Amino acid sequence: MRSVDPAQLTTDASLADRIRAGDASGLEALFHLYYDPLCRFAEAHVRSRADAEDLVQGVFVQLWEQRDRWALRGGVRAYLYTAVRNSALNVLKHRLVERRALAADVTIPRIGMAQSAPSPHEDAVGRELEEAIDDAIAKLPDRYRLVVTLRAQHHLTIPEIARILDLPVKTAETRAARAVQALRAALDRFLK
Repeated sequence: MRSVDPAQLTTDASLADRIRAGDASGLEALFHLYYDPLCRFAEAHVRSRADAEDLVQGVFVQLWEQRDRWALRGGVRAYLYTAVRNSALNVLKHRLVERRALAADVTIPRIGMAQSAPSPHEDAVGRELEEAIDDAIAKLPDRYRLVVTLRAQHHLTIPEIARILDLPVKTAETRAARAVQALRAALDRFLK
């Protein structure tokens, strides 16, 4: 774990005070201090430099717009990295929604085979399974549900999930395994 320079903490706190007081040059100084490392951090999550830059700029714009309500519960650095991580998760969620919308609009025909609509029974079972999966995921504890969502819906690897959630890789692996066990138990009637 990287140690934090005490002088940097003092500088960060001073810049935060200046920003809350409406000093735009304080925001500019903080921006120049953290922009590049935050972009690298965001890019590791969203896998696009352009999206990462937009995301980080958005965090700074939001910070400025809400400066009078900016309450630090930790250091400035921790606040910025958490805000960027949360924004990255929102970008990933948005991408998932877009992918689902595209997938719903596109049907992939099987080569050489006629497409047939599912029977009413198949359609009902499919809807029932989908509802059961959604219900089972909703009932998972937050720490498991988040890992399942990032893994299954965002197609992230366990090391990527660990990095996003600021967890050791082993903890992310354990949470994923326990979530799968809970889902299997909840969906047992469909798995037989």
